[in-house]
Amino acid sequence: MTQYLFNRKIEVSIDNGSKTAVFVCDNSPNSLKIHFDSEFSNEPMPNVTNISIFNLSETSRKEIKKGAKVILKAGYVGDVGVISEGYINLISPVQYDGTTKEIAFSFIEGVDYSEKNDINMTFGKGSYARTIIQRVAQKANISISKIELKTNKKYPSGYTADGNPLDILQEIVEACKSAMYFRRGKLVIR
Repeated sequence: MTQYLFNRKIEVSIDNGSKTAVFVCDNSPNSLKIHFDSEFSNEPMPNVTNISIFNLSETSRKEIKKGAKVILKAGYVGDVGVISEGYINLISPVQYDGTTKEIAFSFIEGVDYSEKNDINMTFGKGSYARTIIQRVAQKANISISKIELKTNKKYPSGYTADGNPLDILQEIVEACKSAMYFRRGKLVIR
């Protein structure tokens, strides 16, 4: 049986700490116009999503604040899923062309761990990559949503983790023939 998808839908939920506003773009008569550009990559750096919402009232525009949590969902009526989520890092000035007002902002997906303090840890002979990854992440306060290594490399001579924790994790993940990246705001190793 063929299933036809129609009636596209975009939802942008913004929680600024005191209020949550939900903006919707669909085929309804009162629908907003929303454009978005959401990057996807297999890199351990957070992706950036850009959103533009058109013709919001001034009251609604005031709900969009730097640092507010954003959840972007898209799909079709009855089948909408999370595309990305994160925190607003940039709000552009309102653009007005005489008939249309556009507010544009961007947010970083998940948490940027690149500025974490260096760590120094030693692991004994016969340590496995999964154990090292978990302990390095715990010490550096890096939240990993899922760990599914293609190979759980054994380090017969032990391992010394010295330096930026994200770089250390990336090195171990690559040695295990896996990748580390952000998906829907969560750090994943696969």
